[in-house]
Amino acid sequence: MKNRLFTGALLPVALLAALTGCASTTIGTSFVRPPQDAVRLGETTEAQIVQRLGKPHDQTELRSDGHLLRVVTYFFGSREETAHPADAICMRALVYRFSGATVVSEAFVSSCASDHTDFDERGADAVVIGSTRCADVVALLGRPHARSIHPAVRAPGEELIGYVFESVGPGPSYAPTVTREYSKKLEFTCDARGIVRDKSFVEEGQR
Repeated sequence: MKNRLFTGALLPVALLAALTGCASTTIGTSFVRPPQDAVRLGETTEAQIVQRLGKPHDQTELRSDGHLLRVVTYFFGSREETAHPADAICMRALVYRFSGATVVSEAFVSSCASDHTDFDERGADAVVIGSTRCADVVALLGRPHARSIHPAVRAPGEELIGYVFESVGPGPSYAPTVTREYSKKLEFTCDARGIVRDKSFVEEGQR
């Protein structure tokens, strides 16, 4: 079985339902994605994350190959902030998984125009499994939106890096209760030498 960074959507459709109702134009507290060097996988603690970002919007647990991981998620959505694409809802999520007290996975996704995570997946065409270094992937595609190490991935010493974009918007006017969802996810498995040993791309839904 292949490693996977993402086991489901990061942007909650329930958030859209609240935003498209008449009661609220904003859900959650706005936040900024931490700088690239702010989180060190296997070192940064949950207490440090909470000190920096405050109380998370949601907390849960999951199992990865028998290992219990705690998952904390920060959400924000606003009808007042410009979205990408323009007919979607501006929403962002920041997700951390912890093994014990330390971070072993982080993921950031945004459909807000100011910091959206849309990406050009054609850059992956230049990546050759077995020879391209993961550092070269970052040079091609930019800062990864997600990273994971063991036990969030199966093999010790390996790391997953990924690029993810999701958008959620209202459906057609004749079906106001229907949502339009779109996602694309590009993942690379890096072996202990820092070489790409696997890559995958999944695209679902309608832009």
